[in-house]
Amino acid sequence: MVVEDDAHVRELVSIILKRDGYEVVESINGKDALIKLNGENIDMLITDLNMPEMGGLELVRKLRNRTGSELTPVIMITSENHESIRIKVEKAGINKWILKPCIRKDLKKAIRKLMSVN
Repeated sequence: MVVEDDAHVRELVSIILKRDGYEVVESINGKDALIKLNGENIDMLITDLNMPEMGGLELVRKLRNRTGSELTPVIMITSENHESIRIKVEKAGINKWILKPCIRKDLKKAIRKLMSVN
């Protein structure tokens, strides 16, 4: 699942995933993502940090509290790069943090690494 309020970034991440054979569900924010999940589990979550209605940290916290989703790999894509955000990201259980603008190679490497673990 790709959760990103910026349509351009969401589309780029989805294209990368689809080209590697992944099925992608897109959402515009955390609230929309939870509705689309409707109790279903996903193989991976790639989410932005700051989004309207529900941001990435709150989405990840809610995902981690769902039975069967405690270990779902999560990649956070954000333009924020300061220590207070890093601490929050780590506490939320996010597996990988990639700074925007992300390089396709970095995203693909993170996805392969996290998906090979699961």
